[in-house]
Amino acid sequence: MPILDVNINTIVVQTAAQWAADATVYNARQILVTSDVYWGSTDQRKYKLADGAQTWALLDYPPFITSATTQTLAQVLNQGQTVDGKLILSQNSLNYLALFDTAVDLAFDDGLGGDGNVTIDALLAKIRHTVAVGLDAPNVNLPQETSSLILSTDSSKNIKGLATATYPSLAELAMVKGLTSAVQTQIDGKVNKNANITGATKTKITYDVKGLVTSGADATTADIADSLNKRYVTDANLTVIGNTSGTNSGNETATTLGATIGGSADATPNDSDFVATALTGGGILKKITWTNVKAFLKTYFDTLYQPKSTALKIFHSSVADGTSVTGTTANTITSSFLIPANTIVVGDILDLSFRVLFVGVNGGKTARAYINTSSAIGGSQISTTTYSAGNISGDVLRHIAVRTTTETQVMALATSMVAEVVSSTTALNYSIDWTVDQYFILAIQLINSADEGRTQFIKLTN
Repeated sequence: MPILDVNINTIVVQTAAQWAADATVYNARQILVTSDVYWGSTDQRKYKLADGAQTWALLDYPPFITSATTQTLAQVLNQGQTVDGKLILSQNSLNYLALFDTAVDLAFDDGLGGDGNVTIDALLAKIRHTVAVGLDAPNVNLPQETSSLILSTDSSKNIKGLATATYPSLAELAMVKGLTSAVQTQIDGKVNKNANITGATKTKITYDVKGLVTSGADATTADIADSLNKRYVTDANLTVIGNTSGTNSGNETATTLGATIGGSADATPNDSDFVATALTGGGILKKITWTNVKAFLKTYFDTLYQPKSTALKIFHSSVADGTSVTGTTANTITSSFLIPANTIVVGDILDLSFRVLFVGVNGGKTARAYINTSSAIGGSQISTTTYSAGNISGDVLRHIAVRTTTETQVMALATSMVAEVVSSTTALNYSIDWTVDQYFILAIQLINSADEGRTQFIKLTN
């Protein structure tokens, strides 16, 4: 609710000095007020009522029922006095009228149903309140500004319209209505256009990762993905299909078919090549792959010949001389070779053959053979052959049977030069683990160190 109803249309506020110099005749129904409350004038807060005929200097201060001949406007408001019927009405106990008053609001009515005006002299720079100033009006007019501008405050805190040459117009500002996030965020999320391409109607388009078309072309059958029972044929194929009836028209004879079947020469058949054959009795032509022909022939020949998989295995074979043994009477290695783990299995029958050559007839000689897990004399001795002073060479043959995983058998050790001919019926059984590396070692021992001995060849087969 307004705190002041004034049955006037204008309040003019100036300092006492300004009023003294002012020769203006103000219209009736205007209140002329001194504003020297801010500067300590003796005429502070006094007012006069304009009559439309006299200047400030000729007008009198209004008389009231108090003992004073003149009163300030605040005093009149405080006392709720009236002039000319109901000129001024106070609705609360204001001490004085000031622009920093603690009142909630001020409302002016010209008494005729229209809004009044408050004129403030240019020297009065501000309207203020210790808490807030409320402006309750359907329209606020700034006649010095251009219409339809965005309002802002300048560096002096004055309300100014923003020129559309620099700032958005109201129409441009309305364009951002409805945005749901920051303008830059929405701009960053837009898809940039591609370079222009020639407009046309094409059946094949190419697009980029943004989903934008980058080019167009006329599609061919090569552009269409292959799929079962939906393939295309060439024009030549189409002609052939059109000429195919499924019935021999008589242009194929035994001669032409023979020429067709003969074809061109091929020196080496491939497994996927076909071989033509005809069923007995019916004469119906059939085809067989070369792979099937080979499999059939293998099955047939396996009944006539020993399969290659059962042929002789050679585990070791060497014709190089062994290391010469001389100058010692100790049992000394002349040759050795490795049989890797799992090379020999249960069921193998091994034949070990080697030749020893001696130079010198100063004394007897002995050749021995061993199977050991290292290249050293020891392990299982499988052969002993002795030679007299006059014998200068000899061949040795030993048969070795791998009967079980724990039993490898040889005949009793012979002392004669001819191996495997012994007077004993006793066999020697050794527990040899063929799942690990095993070495065959050949050694020579001389009775006289002046003699010399070595191996000349070695072979181990099954």
